[in-house]
Amino acid sequence: MSGSPLTKSGAATPHVVQGDCKRMRSQRQSFYLLRITKRFRQPITFFNQNKPVSLLASDSGLSPTGFEDMTTALSPGAADALLFDLGRVVIDYDLRRTLKAWAVELGSDPHALMAKLAQDDTFHRYETGHVTDEEFFAAVRTALDLKLTDQQLRDGWNAIFIGEMPGIAPLLDRAARHLPLYALSNTNAAHIAHFSEHYAELLVHFRELFLSSRIGMRKPHGETYDFVVKAIGIAPQRIVFFDDLAENVAAARERGLHAVQVRSSDDVARALDQLGL
Repeated sequence: MSGSPLTKSGAATPHVVQGDCKRMRSQRQSFYLLRITKRFRQPITFFNQNKPVSLLASDSGLSPTGFEDMTTALSPGAADALLFDLGRVVIDYDLRRTLKAWAVELGSDPHALMAKLAQDDTFHRYETGHVTDEEFFAAVRTALDLKLTDQQLRDGWNAIFIGEMPGIAPLLDRAARHLPLYALSNTNAAHIAHFSEHYAELLVHFRELFLSSRIGMRKPHGETYDFVVKAIGIAPQRIVFFDDLAENVAAARERGLHAVQVRSSDDVARALDQLGL
């Protein structure tokens, strides 16, 4: 997909500046801080992000099933900040689109294919920034016995994105009028480059995006939530986290955050109503 970043009607196009990056360290992991600014809006900070899509494979459609309901009860004034997952909460995706683009037999089990890729831990290392795009695509090519070029693999990898989650845009706009919004997503460099351009209109709602391949850690590890909470500077019990995967919701709660499992934008709307927003 090509073209210029999306813009809101009557709003200035977000300007991405990578000049003011400073190196920091957390648990031997390095990350970079990207500053994203928008005219007439407070500067938005993007802590280099996470997910296959990253948005993806941890969030990539490979979610386990059979988990208990992870909905939480909220009350007016219970939050000082909202933290959102990206995949299947803000941006929708479907792994089958990638497999189709790569001409991989759709009768195959996507979970089995991703498990095959994960055998040497390449995928998780890619999500935490320890493997380059080229190294990841080489692993994909070998694991799935593909003859595609890196660019063809990249195009197929990014084909996973469907579009914004139905109904999420007005909810983000509504929530951002009252509280600061942040994002925490397991993702990779190729996906970040793609959604940063093509979903810019949605991303301007977030003050900071914490992406796994940039912060060097991923959900559902507890230290990931601790890192994000510290960076936000708000007590965990005053943050509400939205994620589509039950294990990520459970892990967030273990670290003291309120957490809501999202199956559709209705769950986000319900939580905002409960918060009095």
